[in-house]
Amino acid sequence: MENASLALIEELIKRARKNDEFYDFLKKVSNLSNEDIHKMMSNQEPNYRGKDNVLRLLSYPRLPELKALNGGEFVAGGDSAKIATLMNIYGFKTLNLHDLEGIKKVVPTKRMLARVDETYVRTTRMTVFSSLPGNWNEKCFTFNQVLAYLYEYSSWINKNGLTMFLVRKNPEQGIEEKCPQENIIAVNLYSNSSNFSLSFDSLDSPTVFPGHRYIVSPLNFKSYLEEDSKRLVR
Repeated sequence: MENASLALIEELIKRARKNDEFYDFLKKVSNLSNEDIHKMMSNQEPNYRGKDNVLRLLSYPRLPELKALNGGEFVAGGDSAKIATLMNIYGFKTLNLHDLEGIKKVVPTKRMLARVDETYVRTTRMTVFSSLPGNWNEKCFTFNQVLAYLYEYSSWINKNGLTMFLVRKNPEQGIEEKCPQENIIAVNLYSNSSNFSLSFDSLDSPTVFPGHRYIVSPLNFKSYLEEDSKRLVR
């Protein structure tokens, strides 16, 4: 269900307006409890989301979609034509991976939806990503997916500031919830007018980021239903 389209979500909300079978239907397709569904439907529309109220959803009502990938489209040699196009879009001379060999591992990934949030709050990267729902494994892409996102969705990046992603340093290993920084690296795309630069930083960096930032993360379908699909209810 994490790969469900927004069209399905909209259809679910429409059913809520028309008949009493909605709860059973939504429970069947989403594994949400009746209590969760009632909470989702009765809450007022939020302006911000996340436990610290630092994020605001941008990718509404449409969500970027990442296709199923074999894991090697943009890394480990990759598709030379796609890589050339990506480099040309952003003016990259190199992807500058340095000693981050682990993130170049070829790991196939399933089709998924992504979400884009924004924040103006002056805070650390750890605080921003902690505000996202789900566990740390659910907040990460592979580096190949990040490059695929940049290739497909150049319109969904911050044109005057930072766009941030999280990737696993070793995509074949899990993430320890109490110390996620051990297997997570942050990917930062910085834009200043038409100039772009790609850099990497630790999740637990003490840097406090000012200004406007985009936060791109995998869509957690259950959390999307619980927290954001009420935006569709009018």
